[in-house]
Amino acid sequence: MRVRAFLASGLTAFTLLAAASASAQQVGGVSITRGGHNYNAATGFGSYAGQSVATIGGSAGYASPYGYASPYGYGGRSITHGGGNTNLATGAYSQAQQSVTTVGGSAGYASPYGYASPYGYGGHSVTNGGFNSNAAVGAFSQAHQDVTTIGGNAGYGGNSLTFGGGNHNAAIGFGSVANQQVTTVGGQ
Repeated sequence: MRVRAFLASGLTAFTLLAAASASAQQVGGVSITRGGHNYNAATGFGSYAGQSVATIGGSAGYASPYGYASPYGYGGRSITHGGGNTNLATGAYSQAQQSVTTVGGSAGYASPYGYASPYGYGGHSVTNGGFNSNAAVGAFSQAHQDVTTIGGNAGYGGNSLTFGGGNHNAAIGFGSVANQQVTTVGGQ
């Protein structure tokens, strides 16, 4: 039950952040988003540490004043770093749960009709989803980790690099359990 509530809270935070609009920069702009080097710890018998991190990259392409991308826009550079997160629970019957979601930004042109413009020049979108660590230490401890990384959009003729991992998950002690789910989706 705690796992479902924990994941639901992470998805809620992700949805709220995704709803916030970010204005695009001018031609050839640079958008750098760093999600943090977060640390979460609970110590002692029966301790519990839950952490949910959502990082959403910005837009570095060109946007027209009419609310859609210009067909003659030049893409910029969008760099998104989602992780470096640590989650730790120590003690017997401890639990450590971590959910990290990273969504890369947009660095190129996307047509309002859903396809890339033949006149637009793509940018460079780099998405680093994490160097995440999750550990529960002690007898009958549990460590759960969910990491989702979605690459950004580099537009027509651009470069999109997506790095989803470097993630660690450990449950140490007699009767301990470690679960890890990692999903990485490349950008466009």
